[in-house]
Amino acid sequence: MDDWTIASVDGFFASRESPTREECPECALAIVDESTIEPVETPGSLSYTVVCTAARTGTKTIVSFRQYDTFIDPELTDLAGQVHGHLVPHATFHGTLGTETESNDLLKIYTMPCLPGTSGIAVLRGVNPDDTPEDEVMYTRFIQELARAYLHPQTANAGREAIAKSDAARMISVLMDIIKDLPFLAPTLNDLEGNLDMLFGPSYPQLLTHGDLGLPNILMDETSGTVTGIVDRSLATIAPCGMELGALRACLGAYRLGKGWTDFACRDRLITAFWDESWRATDIQGMFERQRIRHVAELAGKLGILVQYLFKRNPNGTPKDGVAKRHAAMVDLWFQSGVF
Repeated sequence: MDDWTIASVDGFFASRESPTREECPECALAIVDESTIEPVETPGSLSYTVVCTAARTGTKTIVSFRQYDTFIDPELTDLAGQVHGHLVPHATFHGTLGTETESNDLLKIYTMPCLPGTSGIAVLRGVNPDDTPEDEVMYTRFIQELARAYLHPQTANAGREAIAKSDAARMISVLMDIIKDLPFLAPTLNDLEGNLDMLFGPSYPQLLTHGDLGLPNILMDETSGTVTGIVDRSLATIAPCGMELGALRACLGAYRLGKGWTDFACRDRLITAFWDESWRATDIQGMFERQRIRHVAELAGKLGILVQYLFKRNPNGTPKDGVAKRHAAMVDLWFQSGVF
């Protein structure tokens, strides 16, 4: 394991009395009999996850020990399987492990097939689309697959949609209260306030969203850049089309030592590739209609960016009302330079 992986695993168990780091692998081997065990290459912050390899068949099984208040919704997981097919592993619940106390929760145990591919972070870590034509081709292919990943409208549950709209309104209000500290947000917040009814209304498409879509949760083929899996759906929900465009924005540049966030020189070509693939996949015709849909989707994407990058997190990964300003400079730069 590299230093980052070791630190992530150590952090997960740092304040946990039970189960211990030693008990989890023992439990995994009891579930997946006659196997060897190794940690995943990119651990999550809300779980401890290992890969068990069967000695006889070589079949690999993921065993994930998740914080108790995280929840893999079986209804949404089944829906994700219907929408995305082979990109979604089916999760099986195996009960809990540990001793529950006032300061310590049980861990939920899930198993799922180990999908092919490598974490997107590992695949793209050394790839700069500005360096070579081959790197730009790989990056473009990945961006096009992002465009195809979330294009299937769903029927949103009315109660769930009302809660999502209420949550969005509350978070916009929280940011409005500190607008003097983050003045660059004013135009976006005003725009969102005036369009919430439309974004969460019956006439605007609602999509199955991942909730934490990013390179750590995307599996890719190391050679081609093809997406082979999308994992860890504990924050999945139905949300307005475009809410996860922040995943696209985060792939249009990188942090540079001493410079902060820097967009790729080919950023505009990557954005064009994303939208061209979106129109091709959805067969949406007409410049006016495409501009209308793109404008509203980009507004939803800004809402998603605000929720993901400017709010503190509960232990289960959901946003809470406290504002986190450490990404404010990056969000400001994104909004100034044209988000999508």
